[in-house]
Amino acid sequence: MDMWSWLWEVDSELRENDNDVLANYIDDIPSDTCAGRHKKVDQYADEAIALAQASGLGWVEVFLRHWKLQSNVLHRAKPKDMIREAVVLLELSSREENQDCPQSVCAVQDLASCYSCFDGPGYVEERLAVASENIVKINPGWGCYVCIATEYVSALYDANRLDDCLDYLEQIDKDLVAYGKGKETGHLLLAKVKVLADQGHFDKARKFAKNVRNDSSGNTFRVLTKIYKSYIEAKAGQVKKAIELLPSLKESEISLASMDMWSEVMYIAMIKDESFRTKKNIVCLMSIAKDMLERGTYRQAFNLNAQIIDLMLRFNFDVDFVINDLLSEMKNIQKSLHRDEGASDIIQGIIIASS
Repeated sequence: MDMWSWLWEVDSELRENDNDVLANYIDDIPSDTCAGRHKKVDQYADEAIALAQASGLGWVEVFLRHWKLQSNVLHRAKPKDMIREAVVLLELSSREENQDCPQSVCAVQDLASCYSCFDGPGYVEERLAVASENIVKINPGWGCYVCIATEYVSALYDANRLDDCLDYLEQIDKDLVAYGKGKETGHLLLAKVKVLADQGHFDKARKFAKNVRNDSSGNTFRVLTKIYKSYIEAKAGQVKKAIELLPSLKESEISLASMDMWSEVMYIAMIKDESFRTKKNIVCLMSIAKDMLERGTYRQAFNLNAQIIDLMLRFNFDVDFVINDLLSEMKNIQKSLHRDEGASDIIQGIIIASS
């Protein structure tokens, strides 16, 4: 299904009626989001939504709200500020007059992404349910088929069901091929790469990583791919190569949703190689953990703080923060997790190790 054709018609009508401003916003928001120009999106997203509402264009409003969420949640992992927006979009897209809008299905991914960012393991069952319920409503001809499949496999991953991840990814590829499309080379292939790296199949992971591409996802996807390739090498113990491949922190900030993987690479490097065991790097991880907490990615912040404490206990880092401060912060974060999913055991392990 061509999910964009209706937009070209609306775009033409808007320009014929001298509404170039809204037409330009419709044209710009997908490319600005994928290119990582998020500050620009912030400048006009709400105005664009208000213009669509004033014009009585419900489908356009659904489209614009979806891309605002893509920018904030899928790319920048800011669920705390966006969960209300995700619920509004789900309600809007469920209205009878908007149900046939192709982007109405995307509201499912947006809400699942919010759940994932808040607490991926804690919301596994909800994410699996919402993805499975909605993917059966469409077919592989829809662009969002892959998006919803990505949310489903992400939930399987957070449940540590790695073999199920690979089985599901194989089935999606079969569905795509049977429909006359090629195997997925974007986010789903990256998911396969990560699973294979976690299972220790590093050569397979490297092989698949060479085939990763997504021409429509712009600079953000390019940076994301570099982080995944770095992750493979870190997991393989090739930490110097991993750090060489790892994008700079500044470059990686256009894909904050992958900052947990960036931090994981740095954590492994510091464990494996003394040359990376610097105060600068530990302070960098602390800054990332603080940013995660401020954005509302609670499980990521919890896990990263646990890794920071582990590094402190192993290597006696001399930093301004002490272990008890970080442990206290972890206990506070724990209150925001949707489900415990091992958090209590991690805290108890730290208490025993530091006593």
